[in-house]
Amino acid sequence: MQRIIKNNQIVDETWHLLPKETSFDELTNCDDYIVPLQMWRDHAHALKARDGGLGIWLDSDEEAEEIGEDVQHFQVIALNFPAFTDGRNYSNARLLRDRYKFKGELRAIGDVLRDQLFFMARLHGGPLRFRVKIQVR
Repeated sequence: MQRIIKNNQIVDETWHLLPKETSFDELTNCDDYIVPLQMWRDHAHALKARDGGLGIWLDSDEEAEEIGEDVQHFQVIALNFPAFTDGRNYSNARLLRDRYKFKGELRAIGDVLRDQLFFMARLHGGPLRFRVKIQVR
């Protein structure tokens, strides 16, 4: 089981972060999923009809504007940082909070360094989860 940092504590992950190559047919009706943007584009109606929790993740080359009018359907929005030097999703986080009024949980996933955690929490101002490449002992 994956572990994440939430509210300054290390806790077990309860959401399934789906890789881009996951087929919609592989999903169950009641699990909590964070789906890639393309799956949302292809199956939004069916995803909204599921009983489980729904989240979405954006890669660093995908824009918040693509989901801006749909944020009310997501409990979680995860923003991928493929390299710690790639900060494009900081802008997406700001747009989601300020322009689109997303009140749910924002997560940073990918290559997030320990040094970035405080800045990310300050910038996003709301609940924030990190999937980090830091070994939990």
